Parts: sequence; C-alpha cells; structure tokens
Amino acid sequence: MSLNHYRADYELPMVLTEDVGDELDIRLIDWQVDEDRHLDSFSDASLTVSYHASCAGWRRFGDTPALSWREDYCSLFHSTHAVKGVGFVPAGSCWRGVNISFAAHRLGLLELATQLFEFTGSWEKASTQDKAARLAQFPAPQVVRRIGQEMLGCRLEGVARDLLLRGKAYEMLGQLTAHIQHLAHFSGVDTGGRALARVERARKLLQAHPEQDWTIESLAQCVELNTRKLKQGFRQLYDSGVYGYLQKIRIERAAQLLSEQGSVSEVAAAVGYTNASHFAKVFRRYHGVNPLHFSTLMADLADLPPQAVQGSNPSRIA
Repeated sequence: MSLNHYRADYELPMVLTEDVGDELDIRLIDWQVDEDRHLDSFSDASLTVSYHASCAGWRRFGDTPALSWREDYCSLFHSTHAVKGVGFVPAGSCWRGVNISFAAHRLGLLELATQLFEFTGSWEKASTQDKAARLAQFPAPQVVRRIGQEMLGCRLEGVARDLLLRGKAYEMLGQLTAHIQHLAHFSGVDTGGRALARVERARKLLQAHPEQDWTIESLAQCVELNTRKLKQGFRQLYDSGVYGYLQKIRIERAAQLLSEQGSVSEVAAAVGYTNASHFAKVFRRYHGVNPLHFSTLMADLADLPPQAVQGSNPSRIA
C-alpha cells in the first residue's frame, strides 16, 4: 500500500493507481486527458511536494474549499492523519508533473512541515477546520522546475532509475526548504509580505511591457520598492536578476512574433532592442539560430502537413 491513492469509475493512468511505496512515493505524471475526469483521492499522514509543469482543473480535501491546479506551480501538502479528497480534470488538458510524498515519520518531517508552513507570504492556501491537513501553492522557483523536468525526462531503468529518482526527490524537498527559508528572511522585515507582492507586481510589469526601456531604478519606482529589495526579491523568487528575467521575456516574445512572420528589425524594436546585432546575438544564445533563420524555419514548418511537423524543434537546429 502506498502513501497516495487515486480512484475513479473509469480507467486512470497506471502511475496514479499503482502502489509505489510506503516510505517515499514518487509519481511522474504525463497524462493527456481525453474527456472530463472526476477523481477521488486518499492520502495517508505525509508531507507531499509537487511540481506541475502543465495542468488544469481543481482539487479539494477534507472540508476545504477547492483550489485550482496552476501551471508551473509548486504545492506543499501536509497531513497528520489520513485525508480524503476529490478533484476534477477537464477534457483536452495535459497533466504533467511530479508528485512526491514522504511518510510522516521520515526525517522528522512533522517538525519540518511546521517550519515550511510558517511562511506568511502571498501564497494560495487551504486547510481543514481542525488544521490537521493543509495545502499551499506558489510559483515554482527555477531550481525546482529543473529538478522536476530532470525527473520527468529520466531514461534510466531498474535500480539506476530508482536511485536517481529518490535522490532527486530529496533534492527537490531540500531546494524547496531553502527557497522558503530565503523568502521568510526576505519578508521578515516586511509585515504581511508587502515586499513580495511588490516584486511580483514588478515581474508582471516586465511581462506586460517588455519593450519599455526599463532600468532597475524605474521599475523599483513603479512598484514603490527600493532597488536592493527589488534585486534581492527577483533572485529569491525567480532565481534570476531583473535584467536576466527581462531578457528572457523579450526573447520569448520575439520568438512568438517571428513565428507570426514579423520582420527581424520590427520584432527587435517591438521587444525593446534598439541594436539589431545585439538582438540577434542574444536570440541565438537562447534558440541556437539567428532570428532570420528561425523565422524561415517557422515559415517552412507552417507549410508542412501536421504529421510532418510533429516532433520538430527549430531551436535545436544548428
């Protein structure tokens, strides 16, 4: 019998229903949902960490309200006794992620769980009325996304696979613990997590207006936060500097515009680059090809029938 169980009136992917383990339960989920699915779940006393690369729907447990699954988010779940829950996954969605449960007696996790949930930042949270079971979810830090993708992409077999996944499971727990400790330190002098909310507002401004000539000073002024806190917040929340994060957003937007057949010079200007040569250099660093080559490849792919395009990845072409 494993720590987590999922049931339904229809067939589910084996990874959701098989017995994995009593001490450490690791589930790598890659599920294309063909029709609306309602889930019943049961969890023993445990601490569970999850990373959802893609997902949709909602879940709730005990007497809590429902919480939506959110893409590129982490979640923490802790219960001191067995808990039942229900969930819903809509048709056409892809549920891809990692779910790791540790038995309650492992590594003194009851004490660790208490420390993890003491953080009072702007997380989405739910807990049962008796406080015996609780869940929190928040944007996944980059290091956790990396570990999750490494686990999902593992191609080893047998004991080698088991050893690697177990090591990655504890690495994810350790990195999440460190991330939360950093957040707690960051918000310790800012009651209610106001600095965290302002850093998140700054991130949304960069996403909404990557073409602007942002400086750290101008961004900090927009969100009413000093530059030291802004830089510290980006490092601790998003594992990136402010300029590095802005560059990533600009290049992602540029790739989208190039796939829509915008000219290279127009795309460069639209995402905030005044120097086309510098734009091309940065773009090639991210995608492995220069912008013009990328645009041509996307145009060629658009002319191919769907079956010919499947599996193509222009960013891999040297």
